[in-house]
Amino acid sequence: MINHSYGLSPADRRQSNQPFWQRFLTSQRFLVIVFLLIIVAISFPLIRSTSQRKMIEQEIADMKKDNEAYRNKSQELKEMIDYLQSDVSLEEQARLNLGLKKPDEIVVVVNRSQSLTSSSSVIPEESRITNWRLWLHYFFK
Repeated sequence: MINHSYGLSPADRRQSNQPFWQRFLTSQRFLVIVFLLIIVAISFPLIRSTSQRKMIEQEIADMKKDNEAYRNKSQELKEMIDYLQSDVSLEEQARLNLGLKKPDEIVVVVNRSQSLTSSSSVIPEESRITNWRLWLHYFFK
């Protein structure tokens, strides 16, 4: 058997006698591939967690906006309750609903149904003209 390993170092000669898979496992290429796989395996959960974090932060921001809106609405309702429990509101409701007045006031009542009937009895002159004459007047004026 002739050994054609001229010019090879003893370590290279030992490696050439090893099977391919042993040489591959001890090579730098294998280490690079393993490190790349580890980096990819770590990056997927990291990317997923950052996207979930962004979604959660967006939900928190939306909930803060809703919370502020509810606080404003609550404040408005508290102000309305305070107003309705005040003497001014009670007096206003007594005037409107019960027809009450202060001792030195004069109350004037206007009956709207009578004022509408009296003004509706006057018929304008245009409405006395028949409809077909109004159309003729409209087209041939």
